[in-house]
Amino acid sequence: MRPIQPERAVDVEAGQRVSGDTAMNKLHIVTALLLAAVAHVFAGEPFCARKINAWTGRRGESSQVNPQWLAAASAIAGPGRAGGASGEYRPPHSATAPSVMPQMVARGLRSPDGLAIHPKTGVLYVSQEDSGVISAIVNGKPVTAINARTPIYSSTGPIRIGADPLRVPEGIAFSHDGELYVVEDRPGGRLVRFALDGNGQGIAGEDIRVPGDWSHIAWEGVATGPHDELLLSGSSAEDAVSGDAPAVFEGVLLYRDRTGNWWQLDRRPLRSFSQAAFSRDGTKIAYACEVTGEICWMDLSAEQPRWGASVNYAAKSPEGLCILPDGRILVAEEHGGLFLVDPETDHVRQLTTAPGTLESLAWDASSQSLLAADDRSGTIVKWKLVLRSSQGRYAIDRARFEPARTPRHIPDRCPDFLAKVLKYGGVDFSKADTLPPFKVFAGRAPLVAVDAVTTPVGPVDSATGDPIVRIQAAVFRPNSVPVPGVAQSGALAIVLAKTRSGKVIRTRCADVSAGVASFAAPFAQAAGRMRVTVPLAGAVGVSEEGVCNLHLMGMGEMPDFHVVLNPLAPDASYAVVDDGPKGIQQYRLAGPRGEDLARNMVISFSKELAMPMRWLGRDEQLARKQPEMDVARMDLGKFAGAL
Repeated sequence: MRPIQPERAVDVEAGQRVSGDTAMNKLHIVTALLLAAVAHVFAGEPFCARKINAWTGRRGESSQVNPQWLAAASAIAGPGRAGGASGEYRPPHSATAPSVMPQMVARGLRSPDGLAIHPKTGVLYVSQEDSGVISAIVNGKPVTAINARTPIYSSTGPIRIGADPLRVPEGIAFSHDGELYVVEDRPGGRLVRFALDGNGQGIAGEDIRVPGDWSHIAWEGVATGPHDELLLSGSSAEDAVSGDAPAVFEGVLLYRDRTGNWWQLDRRPLRSFSQAAFSRDGTKIAYACEVTGEICWMDLSAEQPRWGASVNYAAKSPEGLCILPDGRILVAEEHGGLFLVDPETDHVRQLTTAPGTLESLAWDASSQSLLAADDRSGTIVKWKLVLRSSQGRYAIDRARFEPARTPRHIPDRCPDFLAKVLKYGGVDFSKADTLPPFKVFAGRAPLVAVDAVTTPVGPVDSATGDPIVRIQAAVFRPNSVPVPGVAQSGALAIVLAKTRSGKVIRTRCADVSAGVASFAAPFAQAAGRMRVTVPLAGAVGVSEEGVCNLHLMGMGEMPDFHVVLNPLAPDASYAVVDDGPKGIQQYRLAGPRGEDLARNMVISFSKELAMPMRWLGRDEQLARKQPEMDVARMDLGKFAGAL
C-alpha cells in the first residue's frame, strides 16, 4: 500500500478522492488503476468463507459457501427480506468506484481484527485473532497489552475463580471508564471485561456471564453504547461446520441495556451477524449479516422495537460496520469494497475499492478518519473522510422502521382470572411491590389468555342442548413442543369452561405416546410414554393486525377449542368448540360482567423468526433478579375454583 498525503481525503458525497493538489503523479494513477482492477475481480466472487471452510470446518481456508444454503437463507428471510425489510429482492450492489489509497497506521500484525479507541487516551487498540493478543498501537508499532499471561477470573460473589486465558479474541470495545470488552470467536466464546493500568496494560479480566445457553455461538463483534450498553453479535456457523456434516446454523444478536437487563434482539437460522454499532444516543443500532448481505437497523426507543433494512443493497460478505457522526452507515465488504448506506433514503454509494481483506471498522473522531483492519496484509489503514453538513439531520434517526414483531395486546393491569392462575404458579400480583408491572411481566413471558362470556351463533346442537356460557383460557409458551425427559419444555394450556347446566370442563393430565424425529433419521423414533396436560396448544399465531388464533387440541379427553381474539374489534372475537360426536358449536365472545373484552385478554406472543427483544435475564452485578412464574408449582386440581 502507498499512503496518500494527509491533506487528501475521500469525499463521502462524491465517492472520490479530493486533494489540495491539482495533479497526481502518473505512477500513483497506474498503481490505483491496477489495484482497482484486482479488487474488482475479488468483488465479483461469491461469498467466500475465509475464516471457516464450509466443507472441512478448518479455519483460514477459502471456500465458496454451498449455494443451497444461500438460497435457503433468502427463502427464510421472506419476500424482499434478502435485500431489505420490504420491496422486491435486488442483487448485490456491483458498481465500481475509484481505488483511493489509504494511509498506513500500523503493519506487521497477525490477523488484525477488532478495533477500539481508548476514550481517555485516544490510543488505538487492535485484537490479533490468530495470536490471541490485544495490542495498543503506539507510534505505528503494536505494543502488547493483553495476552495469554493476563489473568482472567470468573467471579462468584466475593470469591474470584481463575479461568482459562484469552483465546481467539475478535471484537473489542471500550466502556466510558476505559475498561475493555473482548469477545472470543469460537463456539462457547466468552465476553471478558479487562481493566487496564495507567500505561494501558491489561491488569486482569473478568468473565461476564451472559444469561442463556450460548455454547454453540462464536462471537464476532461487541459494541458499547453511550451509557455502557452492550451489543454482542455472532453465529453458530463455526460450530455447525465442525461436525461430520454441515448443520443449520443461526445468527444471534444480544443486547444489555443500561440497567443490566439482557435481551435477545435477533436470532434467525442461516444468518451470521458480524459487526454491530450503536447510534450516538444509543436508541438505534445497525448490524450486518455476512451470509445474506443484509444491512439492518433497529429502533430500541419504544416499548416495542422496530426494524428496518436496506432494500437497495445486499453486501458481499460484510465484515465491518460503523455509524458515522451524521448517522449514515459505512460497510466494509471482506474483499475490499467500502460502501456508504444512508438509512433515511436507502441511497447506497461505493466510496472506494481497497486492496486486501477488510475486517473491522472504527471511526476516529479526533482525526475525522475511518480506521480499517486488513487481516490479509496484517495492517491497519485509515481514510480521511470529508463529511458535508447534514443541517441537523441524523440519518438513522430518520430511517424507515417497521414493527419487528406482530403487535401485542397487554392491558395495564392483570385480569382477575389470570391473576388467580398466576398465584397458583407462585406469582401473586396482589403484592405489587415485589413484582414488576404487569406489562413488563407479560412482555417477558410468551402468553395468550382470555376470559369471556359466550353466546351461541345459530341454533344450539340438539344432541346436547347444553351450550357453553363462559370460557377462560391461559396458554404459556405457545407452540413449544414437549420433549421426553425435559421438565416443562412444552406449552402449558389451562382451560376452564362452564355450560348452561353448570357442568365444568377443565384442563386435565393425560398419558400419551411420544416420538422423536430428526433430519438425520428417515422415521421418528419411539421415546416411550409421557404425561402431558390436555388440551395441547398448537398452531398459535398472531397476524400483522394483532388478531390471535388459538387452537387447543383436546386429544379425545375434552373438546377442541378454536379461539379468535381481536383486540382492535373485540366484538369480532369468537370461539368454535368441537365436541366430537356431540357436534360443533360457534360462539361470540364478550367481556364478563359487562366489561370490555379487550381488558380481559392478553396477547404477548408473536410467531416471527427473529423474536426480537426477548428478555433473557439480568446481569448479576448490575441488577437484582426479579421473581419469575413457576409453572411447575401449579396445582391443576384447584383450577375449577377459578370459575
